[in-house]
Amino acid sequence: KPLQAVADRAQLRPGRFFHDRLRNEFLIAEAPEGRLVEVARARYALFGAAADVTVQGLVFEKYANPPQEGAVRGDGPNWRIEDCDFRLNSGAGVSVGPNGQVLRSRIHDNGQIGATADGTDILFEANEIFGNNRSGFDPSWDAGGIKVTVSQNVIFRNNNVHHNDGPGLWCDESCVNTTFEGNRVAYNSSAGIFFELSSKAVIRNNVLWQNNQAGASWYWGAEIQIAASEQALVHDNVLVVRESGRAIMLIDQNRWKVGGGFYKTRDNRVTDNEITFMGRGSAGGVSVSDPSAENFAIIERGGNLFDGNRYRTITGAPAPRFVWGTVEMDFANFRARGQEKQGSLTAGASVPH
Repeated sequence: KPLQAVADRAQLRPGRFFHDRLRNEFLIAEAPEGRLVEVARARYALFGAAADVTVQGLVFEKYANPPQEGAVRGDGPNWRIEDCDFRLNSGAGVSVGPNGQVLRSRIHDNGQIGATADGTDILFEANEIFGNNRSGFDPSWDAGGIKVTVSQNVIFRNNNVHHNDGPGLWCDESCVNTTFEGNRVAYNSSAGIFFELSSKAVIRNNVLWQNNQAGASWYWGAEIQIAASEQALVHDNVLVVRESGRAIMLIDQNRWKVGGGFYKTRDNRVTDNEITFMGRGSAGGVSVSDPSAENFAIIERGGNLFDGNRYRTITGAPAPRFVWGTVEMDFANFRARGQEKQGSLTAGASVPH
C-alpha cells in the first residue's frame, strides 16, 4: 500500500512518509519489521518521442513519475497501448500523444490520475479506470479518471470508469470534436463526464451512475457537465442521480480566453436522455448573474435546448428542480421557458439496478 508523502517531519504518522532531502533519508512512522518497504526512484518505465510504438500485455507499477505525466509517457505519434495494467504510480498511469490509443487496459490506484493525453485522433477504448488520485490531488485542478487537453478528434468508447477521486472522463481546454460513447461512469467523486472550455462534442449511449460522491457545491458535479463550451450534443444516455446531485448541467461563468474574448456556453442540445433521481436533484443551465458580463443570459439566448428527456423520481423522492439562467424553478416553469416541450417528469419509479 503506498504511503502518503508529507512536507515535514511534524506531519509524520502511520500511513505517511517524509523524504529528508538534505540527509537523503526516508522516514516512516511505523515499525518496518516483517514488512517489505520499497522506495520508487525511477520516473518512467517508457518515455520518448519515437513514432509507431506498440506496448502490449505488461504491468507498469510503482514509478515516481510527476503529476500530469504517465509512467508510460508516449509523446510521439502512433503509440498503441494494449492489454496492460497501470497501477500504483505516483502521477498518471499512462499518457499518449497524437494518434495515441489506449485499449483494453486496467488503469487504477495511481497517485494523481489514471491517464492523460493531448494531440489529434486519440482513442481510449474498453479500459477499466478506477481508484485513481490516491495521493489526494485537488480534483478541480487535475485528478481523477482521464483528462485530455488541447486535442482534436478524441474518442472515449466503452470504458468502465468508477470510484476515482475527481471527474470520470474530462476533456478540458480547446478540445474539438470529442466523442463519449458507450461508457459506464459511476461513483466518481466529482462530475461523471466533464466537457470544459471546448467545442463540438457528441455524448451518447453512456450510463452515468451516482457520480459527485464528494457532494460539490453550487451546480458543479453533474453526471454530465458542460462548462464554458459549445455545440455539444447530449443524447440517449441513462443517468441515475444521487441524493442532492445534478443530472445534466450547462454552466457559464464568463470565462476569459487567452488572446481575448470569452468562452461561451451556447448551441448545446440535450435530448432523449433517461434520468432517474434518487432524491433531491437538479438539471438545466446556469450562468453568471452580473448583467454587465458579456455572457450574461447566454444560457437563455445562446441557442441551448433541453427536449425529449424523461425525468423520473423514485418513490418518496421530491421533484427535481430546474435552473435556467439565474432562476431556479419547477418543471412546469422550465417548460414555460421553451424547454422540454416533448419532455416528461414522472414520480414513483423503482430504484434502478
